Amino acid sequence: MIPTLETDLGFATCPHRSAGRSGAVVVIAMGNTLRGDDGIAQTVCSSLHPALVDGVCRFDLGTYSNLLTLCFAGHETAILVDAVNTGKKTGSISILDISDPAADCSVPEIGSTHGFSLAHELQIASRAGCRPATTILFGIEVSDTSWRQSLSDELKIQVPDLVHQLSSLINSLKSPCLLQ
Repeated sequence: MIPTLETDLGFATCPHRSAGRSGAVVVIAMGNTLRGDDGIAQTVCSSLHPALVDGVCRFDLGTYSNLLTLCFAGHETAILVDAVNTGKKTGSISILDISDPAADCSVPEIGSTHGFSLAHELQIASRAGCRPATTILFGIEVSDTSWRQSLSDELKIQVPDLVHQLSSLINSLKSPCLLQ
């Protein structure tokens, strides 16, 4: 198989793309691992316990937020894990329900660190008809997005707690009674 952006990121092997939305959960990491703390989503998502994410699709978009719509396809629930910059303490978590297209958040509310905002990508997904019924932003507050390939020491020590908090969120959204 010739590698393409779609096969490299795993879209082609997602079992939910053609099966439809049957309670499927997707976890999407976004961020630039070359910009210090902006790579926190990848660090946290790659540290999730394999048993926790059994049956959960996971995509690492890196800086390719324009592929968000492909990640959403066939999923009932999406958790977007991303660095945010809202002025809170580094490592703080903001969990924002961004499910309602009519109430799409503005860039300042989301605190996106991306040029083409997450809010714009969500609007595109809504227009394409593939936005999950439940869409949650798991925003991790960052402070140092300078050009380097490692997290700040301040954020690094918080990774185990961030993994625990994301794991708890995934478990709560995988619960059958919440997906009905």
